[in-house]
Amino acid sequence: MSSVGNESAEIEVRNDGIYLILNNMHPTGKPSRQHVIGLVDAYGIKDVNVSAITDAFASSEPRVERKISSNTHIAQEPESAKVNIDKDGLAAELVFVPPVNGGKPILLDKLKGIIKDAGIKYGLDEAAVEKLHRSHEYMKPYIIARGLPPTQGTDGTLQFHVDLSKKKHTPKMLEDGKVDFRKLGLIELATQGQRLVSIIPETPGQDGINVYGATLPAKKVRPAPPLPRGKNTALSHDEKSLVASVSGQIIFDSKRINISPVLEIAKDVDNTTGDIEFNGSIIIRGAVLTGFSVSAPGNIEVYGVVEGAKITSDGDIFLYRGVQGQSKAEITAGGNINTKFAENASLVAGKNIIGDSIMHSSTMCGGSLELSGKRGLLVGGKTVASDKIIANTIGSPMATLTELEVGHNPERLNEFKSLSAELNNMKQEYTKLEKTIEVLDAQNKKGQLNDERKNLFLKAIQTRAFMRNKLMTLQEQVSIMMPIMQVQSGAIVAYTLIHSGVKVLIGNAVMYIRDDIKCSRLINVDGKVTIAAL
Repeated sequence: MSSVGNESAEIEVRNDGIYLILNNMHPTGKPSRQHVIGLVDAYGIKDVNVSAITDAFASSEPRVERKISSNTHIAQEPESAKVNIDKDGLAAELVFVPPVNGGKPILLDKLKGIIKDAGIKYGLDEAAVEKLHRSHEYMKPYIIARGLPPTQGTDGTLQFHVDLSKKKHTPKMLEDGKVDFRKLGLIELATQGQRLVSIIPETPGQDGINVYGATLPAKKVRPAPPLPRGKNTALSHDEKSLVASVSGQIIFDSKRINISPVLEIAKDVDNTTGDIEFNGSIIIRGAVLTGFSVSAPGNIEVYGVVEGAKITSDGDIFLYRGVQGQSKAEITAGGNINTKFAENASLVAGKNIIGDSIMHSSTMCGGSLELSGKRGLLVGGKTVASDKIIANTIGSPMATLTELEVGHNPERLNEFKSLSAELNNMKQEYTKLEKTIEVLDAQNKKGQLNDERKNLFLKAIQTRAFMRNKLMTLQEQVSIMMPIMQVQSGAIVAYTLIHSGVKVLIGNAVMYIRDDIKCSRLINVDGKVTIAAL
């Protein structure tokens, strides 16, 4: 009787046949069916009773013996080995097959020959093979070679530097916890030269190699999509970014980014739009409601009525339906203001103001005010123009106080008035300080000052020196502007009538209109307001 195998599974040859012995209590655990079948094949056992093998595996006995063949002969086979390579060719396993019936162990050269015949040319661990030749378990796979898997690259992409998502009407939370419904942030803006989109280039992968020595190509990567170049955009110098060629609103149509220098609001400016702040020009098809603001460096056009709102432009402002200001409206333009009418509003223009009628408003312009429409009415409030005030009718039959001032640039006039007021105030303060110093000086000479009042005396002297320098500066500025303020140019023209109750200031000349004046032109002649023919 002879047996082969290991301690957990043995094949034993007896006089009446061949037996399979399973040791279910072995520390290595119950042997696998694959291992047993491998033993049977390796030993060349004929006429195998498969049912007996199945029955042996089904038994839970500590030691199971089943006759699996009536054959009493096992051929002698030397120890052998086989190589298994995975389907990707990235790993090779070496499996040792036990000898049969006392067969000889495998030689190292034979083992290397088997490995060579398997076609392994890359990643072979020869030291591991030699170590395994000296010590190994049967039917156990050992990794002896590994290939190099390819490194996958990344596709090129576009990186967007602006938010192109659909804006939500999300009010802004203020520091005090209140919600500002006027700052909704519905418009995505770009400034000229701003980077909009950049190309993130593709990163190529690295090819791998399998244990056969064959190249495993990395997956091909795709370049970034083309930059979505639309209207008013340009490529950067390196052509890797898209930049705005003008300032304006960003419009993305899912294919291209366009920059519109004109923002068009098709409805009223109200709670649904919030305040409008744009870096180009603005067209508003509806009204601008009370409490809201519109500002832009370009022109602003409003087709609806402007209520008690604030509109600011560095360019021109066009108000096609006029202003019903409710004593809250502030209309400020760096250029011209064109309005159908204005009532109870503040209008400030760097150049001209043109319209049909202005009532009970504060109006200032660096050029001329011209009301030449159907009514051509200017009544109430105060109007200041650098050049001319022209209207059909000025004032009202009720002698409504209407102040007119021409001949000086409003900004320069305000500056002169401010400087003059500051100069007068400082003169008064300086006079008071001089008196204080005189008193303290007299007391100091008599030794009547304690330490605290001595410090006060020193500080007063230092302050006087500072105020003296400031006074000299202000007097110089006022002196420079004085001749300009004495210029007597400018005119007020009424094609129909100037009512009583109108105050006229032309340059340095003042006139109060006591009686109505028809079809007249008022000018400054030798420091007096003079009525001249049209």
